[in-house]
Amino acid sequence: GASLNIAYGETAPEDTSKLWIKANEPDKITLKKEVEGAQSVTLLDAHLPGNQYSYVECNMGCARVGTKIYLFGGYDGSFRSNRILMFDTETETITILSTTLPSGREGVSCVTIGTKIYLFGGKTTHSTTGYLSEICVFDTETETIITLSATLPSERSEMGCARVGTKIYLFGGQHYRSSEKEIYVFDTETESITKLSKSLPGGRTYISCASVGTKIYLFGGYDAYRSSTRYDTIYMFDTETEVIETLDATLPTACGCMGCSIIGTKIYLLGGNNLNTINVFDAETETIETLNATLTEACDSMGCATMGNKIYLFGGLSNGYRLNTITKFTLTSPLSQGNIELQTSFLNNVFKLIKTATAQVEIGVENVYIGNENNEAE
Repeated sequence: GASLNIAYGETAPEDTSKLWIKANEPDKITLKKEVEGAQSVTLLDAHLPGNQYSYVECNMGCARVGTKIYLFGGYDGSFRSNRILMFDTETETITILSTTLPSGREGVSCVTIGTKIYLFGGKTTHSTTGYLSEICVFDTETETIITLSATLPSERSEMGCARVGTKIYLFGGQHYRSSEKEIYVFDTETESITKLSKSLPGGRTYISCASVGTKIYLFGGYDAYRSSTRYDTIYMFDTETEVIETLDATLPTACGCMGCSIIGTKIYLLGGNNLNTINVFDAETETIETLNATLTEACDSMGCATMGNKIYLFGGLSNGYRLNTITKFTLTSPLSQGNIELQTSFLNNVFKLIKTATAQVEIGVENVYIGNENNEAE
């Protein structure tokens, strides 16, 4: 008997407090914490610009805003690119934007906050050391990019990064012939960066990161100076206490350069170091398992981003070759056609009571799914 603050239809409501669902009003709405079901991996018709195995950038920065995924820079084996690509998840097409990076670079760490994407460091041919300390901001609404006055305390690339609230945490990275272990926090409100007193247990580069609530999980990575030294460790960094701990769970294989993306409270780790496996880490139980689904090719150094119940992978390295493929991993849940499913937020309690004259219930929503003609959630 509840009245839900939802507007339906193709036209956006004037009341912006409403959840807008571009569909007809369903017979049934359900709340669900996780998306579960069948897994599938498909290659898209769209490709990255460039020929298969040559003249294709890998090791690109990657971040999503709304229904679009942005790819920054990369290395094609000869040159480091300054291009910015935009992939539209609704049409599954890719475009080269007219806006470019200030210089060619690879190994850029990217994080989205609102409609802006923050880019940190990178490896370049346009500096004395070959590494950058720049912090740039790409505004997706205006498709413009600026370089901030704030810089990284030292030049580096391939840092692990994750967002909690309005702060971005940066872990390790590569500088010349060494892997670093420092942890930095960048405050997007003050546009200032601070080195924390805590650090990683050892130097790590190509470490994969994702945040769940106020905790950041870090997976694998390797020592840039001794690239044969790979790690299977999983760390948990608590942003409230700034304590880092090593979990009992480990990766099935010591690995770095993995695609890393999150759906609900589960973190998906795809490929890495010429593997085709897909592992999933459950942040609630802090356990990890290997899925039956596999990537179409063993690869690493891919761009990776989540859109709803889909994870998109862009390019990467496979046995030394640079791929121009775009791969889609889909987690499909059964849902009757036309029905709506709200995936509730894991950052807050499912129900938060608000004490007002007319009591209301606030529900945090991560994603909204609708049952398609195949009775599958989209």
